[in-house]
Amino acid sequence: MKLFREVGQVKFSYVLAVYNFKLNVIADFQMAGDFTHPQNHIWTEHRIGDRYKEILPVKKILDSGAHVTLSSDWDVSSLNPLVGISNVVKFGHMNLKQALKAYTIKGAYALRQEKITGTLELGKVADLIILNKNLFNISADELKSAVVIRTILDGKTVYAKK
Repeated sequence: MKLFREVGQVKFSYVLAVYNFKLNVIADFQMAGDFTHPQNHIWTEHRIGDRYKEILPVKKILDSGAHVTLSSDWDVSSLNPLVGISNVVKFGHMNLKQALKAYTIKGAYALRQEKITGTLELGKVADLIILNKNLFNISADELKSAVVIRTILDGKTVYAKK
């Protein structure tokens, strides 16, 4: 299994070629920075031409059937995964369910840990957070403002907001 990071600079045709050869490649995107906002891509036009319009081909790669994960590019952008989730949903790269999977089960898959973590199932490690808002009931812009009120690791509360 190979992991491509900084996929925004990879030509989509290369990714499709790799996927078609079934090389089990994972495309990892860091979507929490201001550089992910479409209006900020114009600065690259003089360097890469019209390709600047598709500098982050998250949706195309996801739609191709390839594995896609989301992660942080700390300290270049926010460490908060909700900022990245907000951006991919707001800019139409993924829906909320896909984005949550990209940060959870797909991330576990990339680490070859999907049999022990990444989803809430009997027999898996119970790592989860509880938020102050139901993410499925708020707008894409509001996603990043949700606050963690409890963190549970291996079934034990390790953080509770007072």
